[in-house]
Parts: sequence; structure tokens; C-alpha cells
Amino acid sequence: MSSLNVNTIAEYTSGNGVTIDGVNIKDGSINGLITGADQFRLNTSLTASANPIGGSNFDRNDAISGLTGAKIGTGMSVNGSGHWTFPETGIWLVSFNAATSFSNYSGGYIYMYGTVNNGGAWTLIGSENSQGQTNYDRGHPRVNALLDIQDTSNYKIYLRWYDEDVATLVGSSSSSHTTVEFIRLGDT
Repeated sequence: MSSLNVNTIAEYTSGNGVTIDGVNIKDGSINGLITGADQFRLNTSLTASANPIGGSNFDRNDAISGLTGAKIGTGMSVNGSGHWTFPETGIWLVSFNAATSFSNYSGGYIYMYGTVNNGGAWTLIGSENSQGQTNYDRGHPRVNALLDIQDTSNYKIYLRWYDEDVATLVGSSSSSHTTVEFIRLGDT
């Protein structure tokens, strides 16, 4: 068996990159490695419906200084209207993880919507609900979506909370109860 020792391997065109043993390397990025990850938490509890949940209600999760709040890559951004912008194209796993509480019989519903034309039209991606009958009941609905973000200017999502009667979407500025997570899994 032979071995090849080199200091640099450069692609000869601006095309498809270099493939070594089935792994593609293009412009310094190895497809298949996570190049973007971020997590935000709801920073205050919502006792009324919010459509969408405004961006000021979310903070990057930094409850424990130096341990949480890390991100990979540029990180997500959310505007005041609650529209989330992806920092780069690719296949993204988005998870909306809710914590709900109830003070009487009620329901709490979470939704994730997406657009491919910068908000010209929104489509329901997924929804989930939780039900409670007493102030001791808790729910943990979750919506997951695998999204193919092909354009960072026009592809966006927003999150919605619907309170059927006396449900609360639990948030806190010092710990994570309701979170949204974004993980870039690979190229589009």
C-alpha cells in the first residue's frame, strides 16, 4: 500500500470541491458536519395568545454564564415581529419545545409557520397541543421540522401560541422552560 503526503490539496475548479474517501470538502466546509446550531428560550410567561410570538420574548439561552448560550456559526436572528431568519442555507432541524401550565380546564396550542417569499404567504408546518384540568397539570408539546432553507432572505419561520382559556406558555429569563432550537445538518 502506498501513502501520499501533501501539505495542501486544492480543487482545480470552482465546482464541486474535492472528494476524499467519500467525504466532500468544498470551500473549507465538510458536508455532513454541523456548521450551525443555536438555542433560544422564552424569557417571560405568556398568559394570552400570541400570533406570532414576538421576538422580544426570546433570548439566547445564557442562563449559566460560560456554560450555556454557546452557538455554532453566526446564529439565528429574530425580529420584533417574531420572524426568524436563518444565517445560511442548508438543511435545518428546528425544534419548538413548549412548557405549559394550567389553572383550570384548558388547552394550550403551539404552531410553527414558514414562508418562502419573505412573509408574502405563510404555511403551517406543524402544531401540537396539551390539555390540563387543574393547576397541577403540566404539558410539554413539541413541534419538530426538517427544513430545506434555500434562500436566507426569503425563507423564514414564526412561532405561535394559542391559549384556549387559562393556559400559560411558561418562560423565564433565568432558566429554560420553553425553547426553540436550530441545528444545521448539512447543505441544501
